[in-house]
Amino acid sequence: VLVNIFQINGVEIGCLSEAPCGGQESYDGCYIFFHAAKVRFFLRISKKSSTFVSEMLVYLSLGSNVGDRFVNLDAACRLLAERVGPVVRRSSVYRSMPWGYVSDHEYMNISVAVETGYSPREVLLLTQAIERELGRTVKNCYADRTIDIDLLFCDPPCVVCDPDLMLPHPRMLLRDFVMIPLSEIVSK
Repeated sequence: VLVNIFQINGVEIGCLSEAPCGGQESYDGCYIFFHAAKVRFFLRISKKSSTFVSEMLVYLSLGSNVGDRFVNLDAACRLLAERVGPVVRRSSVYRSMPWGYVSDHEYMNISVAVETGYSPREVLLLTQAIERELGRTVKNCYADRTIDIDLLFCDPPCVVCDPDLMLPHPRMLLRDFVMIPLSEIVSK
């Protein structure tokens, strides 16, 4: 279902509710998509799914602080390549203490760029399945984990403001363990 599409300064905005978005000032519940090289990367906005017509890069942060952390990161990258798309960039490993909670277990963190034809929502679902397969049991709380995969942002850029998915990631600039590895793989 395509609902309430309008443009502000060349940016397409589509409201995901049946009701009107409330004017051009209201962005709640909306996906905002940009144009790159005169190609529209987002075709359809619906209540349940989003369809992309072209490949995009999705930047992810991966962390592990339980078990063999290097093996966990490598396994996650292998599964990302198999299920989401080729990992085209991978940072070196950054060590950090847990963020948002106290633990004696140090994290190993990397950032990767994955080329994909999936929508951000589909990438989220695929990464959550990978987390579960690699032993992650708790989500949405700060705790030790075998693997944590966070979506950071996409290229071409898009903004997603859903309760369970926000792009760009709203706290990435606060986290050195995200920004330092990310700085190795992002084009200037």
